Amino acid sequence: MDNRVAIDVVDAGHDALLKLVFWRPPEIEASIDEALGQKPEEQLRRANIRDPADSAYMSSECLVHLVREARLSGDKRAVDRLLIPLMSRCERRLKRTIPDSRPDAQGRDTPARVPHESAADPSRS
Repeated sequence: MDNRVAIDVVDAGHDALLKLVFWRPPEIEASIDEALGQKPEEQLRRANIRDPADSAYMSSECLVHLVREARLSGDKRAVDRLLIPLMSRCERRLKRTIPDSRPDAQGRDTPARVPHESAADPSRS
């Protein structure tokens, strides 16, 4: 099995075609092949498993592939069902990655935004 994936990117502004090629690790390719051979109910069951240590856990890359395939084939029901666990994973990852406070470029916490004084005083407009 060839695990190269080519993507054609067209830049309409420059009428250029760029071919991007990337390789998926063989274990991801195997996971995708396995998932594509499963019934939608099993795909959804595996997509909802949150523990990567679970032997039935589906990698996020595999889940993205299933959503993409469903979208390209026009299977709106599969897209809608699989997007829920995918977006849930994205949300969890963002919550772990992005801190609650918003430091500036130097790492200092930024103060709350203060409205511009003309916005606070309608007579200054």
